[in-house]
Amino acid sequence: MSYSQRQADFNESTYAMYLTVEIQRWLHAQGDLDGIALLPSLRQEADLGYDIAIPRRWAMLYLQFKMPRYLRRSNANEYAVFGKPYFRFAVKTDVTLNGLVQHNALYDLEVTGADVFYASPCFLTSDELAQHVSNDGLYPNSVFPRPSQLGRVLPDSQHCYAYTSTGDIRAFSEPGPPMEASFESVQRTMSASVEVAETRTLEDFVERALLNFPEGESRPTYRRYTESRLAKLQDLGIRASKIGLLPFLIAGR
Repeated sequence: MSYSQRQADFNESTYAMYLTVEIQRWLHAQGDLDGIALLPSLRQEADLGYDIAIPRRWAMLYLQFKMPRYLRRSNANEYAVFGKPYFRFAVKTDVTLNGLVQHNALYDLEVTGADVFYASPCFLTSDELAQHVSNDGLYPNSVFPRPSQLGRVLPDSQHCYAYTSTGDIRAFSEPGPPMEASFESVQRTMSASVEVAETRTLEDFVERALLNFPEGESRPTYRRYTESRLAKLQDLGIRASKIGLLPFLIAGR
């Protein structure tokens, strides 16, 4: 579909909310997987839906939601690569107050073995959003590139992902070959991670996952929930949010 507008007429928060709900619904419908987004509203163990003392095969999926621009003119930077209008979103390369380059933090987390993806829509209008929400069409109409498809970047440099579809996405500044970044790649990654995971308690799994995150400059704010058995899980959610990620806890059935 071709567009006359350059930006979506819905915002990132709306897209993230609906996509999160849709992915959770997809997870609950799977025979071999289950999962839940670790939202800030998670306070009680009952909200989690799991007994954290029972060993299971666990994995974690991390998403960063991005909103694209739509480039139509032939003088746009990446137009010559595609030869037609395309979507593009930039990655964050500025140095934050805690001394991190966000994209590199995501890349470093992925290098530890974590399942980290960007998520960005292949559409721009609220009508399309409503249509996709009504028929679980958000994740089939979104791209999910990995930070490693771009690699580490220099601070304050300009880099982006550009795409025309879930099957034709490229990382810039120097274009590589077209990559596949559909939700099917996320599905395969989650299933593989759970399949090879050791059976362990959730507390043990989260302790190990926390080791992959930068400590940051302040003490974890989960201390206010220190009596809760979810404290470490809340800490993981907070650390993920500091680098722009929403974590999904994935469990094998």
